[in-house]
Amino acid sequence: MRVSLAAVGAAAGTMLLGAIAGIADSVRGSASWMILIVAIALVLAVVAAIVAAVLVFYAERNPPSSSVKAISQAPDGRWIDF
Repeated sequence: MRVSLAAVGAAAGTMLLGAIAGIADSVRGSASWMILIVAIALVLAVVAAIVAAVLVFYAERNPPSSSVKAISQAPDGRWIDF
């Protein structure tokens, strides 16, 4: 589920930025580049979705190691290392 949400989120964010860039280009007066900008954004969105899915999948499969020492604060305000 997290892998899918990461992929959709990355793709949606990339497409949103591409759409904003295309709209900004068309507002400036030359809408000829709008199709190219949106097409490039679509390709980047696919790549971003794949990368996000792979990163989340890898993070879920390989949890962080437990070799980190826990540090807590004592009731009197001192720090204690375990």
